Amino acid sequence: MLCGPNIRSMFSKLWSMKISALPMGSNAYLQLIHEEDLGDALYLSYLKEVPGIFNVAADDAVPTKWCYRQAGVFVIPLPIFLLKPLADIGFKLKLFPAGSGWVSLLQYTMFTLTNKFKKASGWHPKYTSKETFETYLASRIRDAKDNFIQSILSWVFVSGARIRPTLSVLQIFKLGKIKAFRNIQPWMSPKKNSMTYLPISYKPETTTRKIPVEESAGESASEILPPRIVHDFIEKAEYHVIMDHCGCRLSGECEHFTADIGCLFMGETALNLPHGVSRRVTKEQAHKHVERAIGVGLVPVVGKIRVDNFIFLTPDKNRLLSVCFCCHCCCMMGAFKHLPGDHLDNVMTPLEGVHIEVTDDCNACGTCLETCIFEDIIIEIGKSRHSNKCRACGRCVTYCPQDAVKITIENPTTFTEIVKQRIESYVKVA
Repeated sequence: MLCGPNIRSMFSKLWSMKISALPMGSNAYLQLIHEEDLGDALYLSYLKEVPGIFNVAADDAVPTKWCYRQAGVFVIPLPIFLLKPLADIGFKLKLFPAGSGWVSLLQYTMFTLTNKFKKASGWHPKYTSKETFETYLASRIRDAKDNFIQSILSWVFVSGARIRPTLSVLQIFKLGKIKAFRNIQPWMSPKKNSMTYLPISYKPETTTRKIPVEESAGESASEILPPRIVHDFIEKAEYHVIMDHCGCRLSGECEHFTADIGCLFMGETALNLPHGVSRRVTKEQAHKHVERAIGVGLVPVVGKIRVDNFIFLTPDKNRLLSVCFCCHCCCMMGAFKHLPGDHLDNVMTPLEGVHIEVTDDCNACGTCLETCIFEDIIIEIGKSRHSNKCRACGRCVTYCPQDAVKITIENPTTFTEIVKQRIESYVKVA
């Protein structure tokens, strides 16, 4: 069974309950596999072109009861004939994450041998089942308990169904077409917001390697990629907090990207976010989170985003730096599309010196239209064209099947400092 710090499943829901039940008299064991071990197995099977169907798992198993006990769940042993109908009723009422079929399986130990795949690929698990479960438990550790308001927010943000109604407040952005309103409304005001998309599709022609976070740019400054800006902020910040999941993708039931990659927040105010759905992390963990988000194709938006203070009911003390990992389909950043382009330039400023160009290779297929969260692109005279609402996120560059959209930066050696200085004039992270 797949388990780990980033896995959300039926079992992780079971282990998050205060009270649960197991079949009376059962002494079953669970054989787990860590998410990293599964990733290594998939990579090796692809790299070595290993044909066939294989079992992959840790070499040991842990008692089911032990898992529940370690997770802090109070277990009530019930006769199987009583537990099965209760599970079905609870499942239908959405009070219990598993039905009677899973209850039946929990009576038994299912143990698999992995020798065949080990021999074919050279793979070996790095984690035992016990170590795997302990990494899951470690990801649940919180620095503090929620107060009353935070506990309500945690209850809301743990469920997509409960988040969905709250996002209706974003309809207020439609009033952003009124100049006087958008200038005074804090979520749209240039005095309260300064954020920038960092296009992951930008690759300088001189790039031969990515600069490690700990290295100085030095003579390799022309190789710096926009996401480096986030890594620099991580190094400077004292406090780093990651949301357990993305509320936008969770509520939108995103079909393109995982909801398990949540926003990263930095600054003193980040410590006041609801602890039930967020966790404080180290700089190293924050760096890895950013790389994971970029690795799956999410585009970072970094800066002072005033609406985040409202969402989490925290006062605006200019101490909350937000890093949203944006998808083109669910992200609340799409609400900013209702603002005029010239106003957006002062709120959601494109990366300084960035240019998006559509070449003659464009055949007007329309793929880019589907990936633009700002609905900025139009087809005109057999070619796509960007309007002044383009924020240079680079998604059109990534998804164009003709490779007809190019992104360039005029000042590759200085743009990171320009962006950081602008954002730091709005929010303090150190």
